[in-house]
Amino acid sequence: AADASDRARLWIARKKGVGTAGRLASSIVTQDGAIPRSKLPEVLAAVSECAQRHGIRVCNIFHAGDGNLHPCVLYDQSDADEAERVHAFNEEVLALCVAAGGTITGEHGVGIEKREAMRLMFSEADLRWMHRIRDVFDPTGLCNPGKLLPPVESLHSLNGERSNGLPPSDGPCELSDHGELLPRSEDDCREAIRSALRERAPIEPRGAGLLVHLAPSCEDQPRVLSTRELRRLGPLCPADNLVTCQAGVTFGELQAAAAEHGQWVPIDPPRADEVTVGGVVAANATALLQARYGRPGDAVVAMRAISATGDTLRTGAHVVKNAAGYDLGRLLAGSHGTLAVITEVTFRTLPKPASTAELAFEHDDLEATCRFAWEIWTSHPELQYVAVSLEGVGRIAVGAGGNDRSVCWLVGTITSAARQHGLREMAASGIAERMRHDLNAMSPGAAVRIAAAPHDAYGIVGQHALSGLSVTWLVGAGVVVVGCPSEDDSQGVAGIGAVARDAAMRDAAVRWLRASSSLRRRWRIPLANVAEAALACELKRALDPCQILSPGRMTQ
Repeated sequence: AADASDRARLWIARKKGVGTAGRLASSIVTQDGAIPRSKLPEVLAAVSECAQRHGIRVCNIFHAGDGNLHPCVLYDQSDADEAERVHAFNEEVLALCVAAGGTITGEHGVGIEKREAMRLMFSEADLRWMHRIRDVFDPTGLCNPGKLLPPVESLHSLNGERSNGLPPSDGPCELSDHGELLPRSEDDCREAIRSALRERAPIEPRGAGLLVHLAPSCEDQPRVLSTRELRRLGPLCPADNLVTCQAGVTFGELQAAAAEHGQWVPIDPPRADEVTVGGVVAANATALLQARYGRPGDAVVAMRAISATGDTLRTGAHVVKNAAGYDLGRLLAGSHGTLAVITEVTFRTLPKPASTAELAFEHDDLEATCRFAWEIWTSHPELQYVAVSLEGVGRIAVGAGGNDRSVCWLVGTITSAARQHGLREMAASGIAERMRHDLNAMSPGAAVRIAAAPHDAYGIVGQHALSGLSVTWLVGAGVVVVGCPSEDDSQGVAGIGAVARDAAMRDAAVRWLRASSSLRRRWRIPLANVAEAALACELKRALDPCQILSPGRMTQ
C-alpha cells in the first residue's frame, strides 16, 4: 500500500474475500494449514497446480506474516464427483503443508475431518502419548469422543510396539569420570533409556545440573543421564523467526547464534553461559523477561524427546502457529525430566532490540521501594522488566528495549522519577543477574516461590517487606521468591511458612523452590489446588509406568 487509502482498500478486500467468494459457488470449504513463511511462494504454487489437476476452483487466502494458509474451495456439493475431488484436494494440501515443515492446522484445531491426517504429523508413539494424556483427564471418554485422535484400536498397541520386550542394546552409553551417562546423540539417549528399562534401573536426566534444586530431589539418587554432550546448534531459520538446537547447547551460545541474524530468543535465565537449553526448558526456569515475553516453554514451537518407554517423541512444528493435537512441549516444559528426556528444542525468535538499557536504584525504605516499582511498571508496560530485591535495603532493577529514541526517553523519565521519590542510582552491572539468581534460588538455604495475580503479589510483598526475610519480586509477572540463608534458621523458616500461608489465602500458587527433603516433610507448604497435584501423579503413572525417570521427583 502506498498510502492510507490503499491500505484501507486492501483490508476491505481481505475482510470481504470469503463472503464475496460465496457468490461464485453454491458451496465453499476453507482449509487451514500453516507452513514456514519462507515456503509460501513454492507451497502456494503447488496448491494452484493441485487445484488444476483436480479440476476445481480455489481462492488462495493466506497470512503472509505467519504462514497460515486458507485455500478457499468453490464447488457444488450436490455433484458427488466434484465433492470427491475436493476431498482429495484437501488431503493433498495438508500433505503439502507437512512436507514443507508445517502443520495440518494453524488456527482451528482437529475435529473429525482431520483426525486421520494427524498421522501425517505424528508417529504412533506420539499418538499413544496423547491417548494416555486424554485418558488421565477424561477417563470415561465423555469429552468430544471420537475427535482429535485416531481411534486407539488403529494403533499397534497403546503400550507401544515393543510391549512384548525391548530389542537388545547396540552397546553401552559413554560414561563420564563421575559415572554419569553421557549420550552424544539422540540414538544414544534412547538406548540409555531402553537399557534402564531392561534393568529396571531408574535414571535422572540433567543438563548442566545448575537448576536441579527447583524440584524435589529423588530419594534414591539414581544414575544421572546428562544431555550436555548433545551439542548441535541449528538449523537457524531467520526468515521464519525460528532457531533449533539440541538440549546441551548453552543459552549463551543460542543467543549468540541468533544475534548473528539480528534476532534473539526472549529468555534470560541465570548464568546463561553455563545453563543448557534442555535444562532451562525442563525446569521452565524463571527469568526477568517473563512478565513481557512469558516463560521458556512459551517460546517453544517444537521439541524432540525420548519418552520413559524408550520412544522418540516429536511435538509441534517449525511454524509460529500450530493447533494440531496436544501441545506435548507445554507438558514437558517444567516437568523436570520426569516424563521424558528433552533432546532438541525449536524456539520462536524476535527481532533483537536496536537499543537496550539496564537501570538500578536503591532506597532504605523497603515499602517506598515497592510502591515505586509498582508505579513504574503500571505506568510503563513497554518496559522489559521491573524486579525488586528486599534484603536490608530495597533495590530495583529495570530493563528497557526498543529503538534508540524510545529507550533514551524511558531512561530519562524513570531516572527523573526515581530521584523525585528519593531513590539513589546504582551501577546496574550485576544487579539484574543477581535477581535472576535469586528468583531461581541458586544460593544455599530455603526458599519458596509464590505465583499470584500481579496486584495480589504486590499486596503479599507489601505486607511482608519488613519481615527480615530475603524477598525477590518480579513485578509484572506476579512472582515472589521468599527465602532465608540457612535451613537451621528456625525463625527464618517459620517466617517463610507465614508468608506461604498468607499467599495461599489469596489463592496464590505456592511451592518450595529450594529445601531439603526433611524440611519439605516438616513444613508442608499449602497447595493452591490439591487436585492439580493428584493429576500430576496420574500423568506420571500413565507416561512413566515403570518409574524410570527421576522417580519421586515432583510427586512426593
